[in-house]
This record gives sequence, structure tokens and C-alpha cells, in this order.
Amino acid sequence: MQIARKYVEGLYVHQADGFRHFRPYLDDDVEFYLVGDPEVVPFAGRYKGFDQVQELYRKFFSQIEAPPGHDYRPHYKFISQGNDVIVWGQSWMHPIGRPMTEPMELTHLMRFRRGKLYYFEDRYDTSLAAKLLNEPTDDSSDAESR
Repeated sequence: MQIARKYVEGLYVHQADGFRHFRPYLDDDVEFYLVGDPEVVPFAGRYKGFDQVQELYRKFFSQIEAPPGHDYRPHYKFISQGNDVIVWGQSWMHPIGRPMTEPMELTHLMRFRRGKLYYFEDRYDTSLAAKLLNEPTDDSSDAESR
């Protein structure tokens, strides 16, 4: 369960640099699966191996950021079942420069073998994610009005 906590901590504390910090906890055959349609949620999909998971981190943090100074810890719960850890909670991570007014509910399934993460599944509100990622920013609406 400590590795699952380190993963969530890394998202909020290290953000784009999180892969470097989390890499030692990944199995050689690691696979990440983020639900959703990659046409509307660009980082959705399956990522196998270190290089692809590192690419996922790059894609994700090129569009998403954690709120500065946010204490994520009270918003996440962890339960261990054998070699699996289930994480559920409320994410306040948001499109860069566009904080959310309400959190997004999510769950993670993390599977371990020999003390390393080999499978990660992220389930979240894909329609809300698509809306947040694809809604126009104030800058784009200003450009349209010119």
C-alpha cells in the first residue's frame, strides 16, 4: 500500500517529474490503462513498458496540473486485497490554468508482483474529462472575437 501512496503523492508533488521518482517501483512489464477515448481525452489508452508509461506522464502533464499548495491526502482512500490495492477518491488535478470548482471522482486498481507495480488502471468520469479538456479557454474566445 505504501507504493500506491507514493504514486498519488508523486502526481501532486512531483507532477511531470513523477515518472522519474516512481520508476523504481515499476515492474519491467508494467502496463497502465486509462479509460476513455483518446480522440477526446488525449492521454487515454494502454501504455506498456517504461518508455510508453513515461510518454503517458509527458502527455498527461502537458495538459494537466495539480492545484498549487493543495493537500491531496484527505481526498484519497486505500485498501489492500492480496497483491492488489484499490485507490479511490477525489482528484482536483485540472487542465493547466483552469482550476475545477468540483473534484472528479476516480478509482485506481494497482496490481503488484514481487513488490513492484505491474498493472495500473485509472477509472474516472470520461465525459467530464473530455468536457474540461475541450472547453474553450478565455484566451481562445478572445482570439475568436477579434
